[in-house]
Amino acid sequence: MGFLNPVNLLYAGSIAVLVAIYFRSRARPTIEVSSLMLFEQAAAPVSRVRTLRTDLLFWLEVAALALIVLGLAGPYVEGPPAAFAGRSHVLVFDLGAAMGARQGGKTRLDLAKAEAVHLVDSAPSGEDFTVLGYGLDAHVVRSDLSARPALVAAIEALRPMAVAGTPDALSAALMRAQTAGRIDVFADRPIPSAVLAQAALGDRIHFHQVGAPAGNLAIVSLDPGVPRVSPGHVTVKSFYPLTHECELAIEADRKIVFDRALLLGPGEQATVPFGPLAAGGLVHARILTPDPLAADNDRWALAPLNKADPVLVVSPDRTVRDDLARILLAVNRNFIVTAISPADFRRSVEGAKRYSLTVMHDCFVAGVKTDSLLLVYPPAMKPVPGGPLAGFAVASALKPVRMLASGASNAGLELDSARVAKLPDWMARTISGEMPGARVTFPLAAVGMIPQGRFGLLAFDVRRHLLLDPDKLDALVATINLVRELTSAADVRVVSTGAYLDIPAGKSARVVDPMGHIKELAADRWGRVRMRPMLAGHYTVSSGSGAVNVYANYYNASESDLSARPAAETVETAGAPAPAPVGAPREVRPLATVLVALALVALIAESVVLLGHARRWRAWNV
Repeated sequence: MGFLNPVNLLYAGSIAVLVAIYFRSRARPTIEVSSLMLFEQAAAPVSRVRTLRTDLLFWLEVAALALIVLGLAGPYVEGPPAAFAGRSHVLVFDLGAAMGARQGGKTRLDLAKAEAVHLVDSAPSGEDFTVLGYGLDAHVVRSDLSARPALVAAIEALRPMAVAGTPDALSAALMRAQTAGRIDVFADRPIPSAVLAQAALGDRIHFHQVGAPAGNLAIVSLDPGVPRVSPGHVTVKSFYPLTHECELAIEADRKIVFDRALLLGPGEQATVPFGPLAAGGLVHARILTPDPLAADNDRWALAPLNKADPVLVVSPDRTVRDDLARILLAVNRNFIVTAISPADFRRSVEGAKRYSLTVMHDCFVAGVKTDSLLLVYPPAMKPVPGGPLAGFAVASALKPVRMLASGASNAGLELDSARVAKLPDWMARTISGEMPGARVTFPLAAVGMIPQGRFGLLAFDVRRHLLLDPDKLDALVATINLVRELTSAADVRVVSTGAYLDIPAGKSARVVDPMGHIKELAADRWGRVRMRPMLAGHYTVSSGSGAVNVYANYYNASESDLSARPAAETVETAGAPAPAPVGAPREVRPLATVLVALALVALIAESVVLLGHARRWRAWNV
């Protein structure tokens, strides 16, 4: 117990004032009479009466004052969160990839849906249901459903996604369900204790674990190599408890280039070489051996096409031009690279040509005809007033800076200098940087695609052979990845499931997902549609600009491991209420309202007593 405003207890002095008033009024009572003729005058006594004479009215007034003072001080008591007595019911479903694992012809999600439907059928009539799902994030499937057909239809429409169900998404789902009287969670893995502690739902939450441990095979990664130069590599992993066969096939240009049966030991991860490939293009690796989870059995990659495309490198520094040319030829040895200074470019005939990629370092030359543009350490410039780069601006250089490994403030690569750029809305930051000791980050690498072309940014300086320094490979990897992004085929994209993807589309686009479902997407003001593949497989995006084939890859070590079981002490019995988490926040219950109500009762009782006195004495002015 405590007080929210303990300073208000000073008002308790009003009780002392009440006592003083009673001393004053009761010490020498005054009696009104009709005449003083029958009274004899006498001197007043020297001594004063000090006895406090109390009655029921006095104690009622003391009680009212005491209750009001306590109410003003804001007393409260603490206790565990009270269970809601409402009739709202929330069903929370894990929609991660592991819920798509098949057992006996049914997926784990099918088992969860059957259990949920049985729970709905046994619920009292009139109870409202809300259906939530979570994967990378939480979302409401349907809310405030009391009609059984609509509720069952909403449950049956749930489908697993090729993403991992995250604890943060589960926490968000439980937060949405805070006001429900009962919450049922359906998943194949117990709720993490940290999530339970944060939610603090007490016995309102009930966990239903579905599925039994099972083995699985998964493709971890696929590197197509360089056609006719270096072999490719595919990495597969077994999650079976015993040695298991894995038949692996690889297609390139719709032809089988690798087909072999492997024997993998328990938990073994093997990297298998293949090739070199005869030509670039789409490469597809797949596991032919049946296993419970299909989402991680396919993987796609793009092998360099090695086309003889013209590439322009513009820089005032000769050594930088030579380094960038080497990097470009390492990405595609068939590039026709022209390296030139800004001054010589303006005087030459090179400006009349069209380039597949233009790389500008520490300069900006307007009017270059190019399909893709990469700005490296661009010079300071005011915001571009119009055109595709409208809003793009570059501030002065910062020295030194740190490249962040994953957008977080942790130790990364130290760089000599970088410039802070303001990106247009259609460009996405891929690598962040910060000044040592500062908390504000800025883009070190960014990329974007609009109908006018593809644009990339490397905000750090590459002088003093930075890209060839073996101690600073992160800068080289960032440059190579950006060059590959800008020179890849425009009609084929390979991404990870759950990643956002922008595709030039004009006004709108028609998307067909791997299940054959069709969705219409409207373009933004930059003429792009944004999609987020949540299923592994092939998507087709059709628009006035043509068709784009999107291939979404999925692999997650925790979701692919269907045999993983948590520690015994964290496993909760399916259908049993989760225990109240230790150290969970306690609920504060204010008592002010109760005390004020009691004070009103005391005042009403005092009024009743006064009315009784008035009736008995026939004095209605008391």
